[in-house]
Parts: sequence; structure tokens; C-alpha cells
Amino acid sequence: MAIESNKQDVLKIRMDAVTLQLLERARGYVDLDRNKFIRLSIREKADAVISEYEKTRFNADDWQRFFDMLDNPSEPGEHMKKAAATYRSIIAGAAGFYQKFGFKPLLATPNRLVLPFSAIKSLL
Repeated sequence: MAIESNKQDVLKIRMDAVTLQLLERARGYVDLDRNKFIRLSIREKADAVISEYEKTRFNADDWQRFFDMLDNPSEPGEHMKKAAATYRSIIAGAAGFYQKFGFKPLLATPNRLVLPFSAIKSLL
């Protein structure tokens, strides 16, 4: 969700003396002006709250089912087989593209390409 903002947006807050003293003491340690310290503190707290509420939580049964599915995967359906074939086609095309510029596949993992020093020297 995009929110348009500009420097003219203002947030006015009321703060008791104890909280204000705590704010001043804390921002003194990090050498930030009051506005920047408050903005950073609000952003940090908002990120923490959002992260906590948007976290995926598994109970014991969920974890057991998750690991069972990892240990005993089901056979891929037609849709998954088609997706895997499309992926292989894309990777093969990308590898061919890079190989035209001197990249070579690694023996152990042919989908990983390296640029040999000889090819680098020829570019210099």
C-alpha cells in the first residue's frame, strides 16, 4: 500500500514529563535531533508490531505435518510438471545467452556459470 507523504505532514503529540526526559536521555546517546529520533523510534516500533502480527505460527500438529510433507513429498501433478519444464526451458535459454559471452558451466552444477580469466582478459 503506497502512501504519499511530504515534509509538510505533521504529527502533534502530547507527552508527559517523564516520557520526555526518557526521550531526551535516549536520543542523547545516539546524537540525533528530536524529530529524527521520534521518526526512527516510531518506524522501529511499527515494524516490530507488523512483523509480530504478520508472522506465520505453527502449532505442534502443523510442524509435524510440515516435516512429514518434506520427508514424504507427493507426486507432482500436471501443473507442477509443466511449471518445471517451463523453468528448465528458461534456465537453458539463459545459460545459452551467457555462454555466447564466454561464460562456462561448472561441471558439478551445470546451472551455475563462471567467467574464466581468459574471457576476462580478452575484454580488457
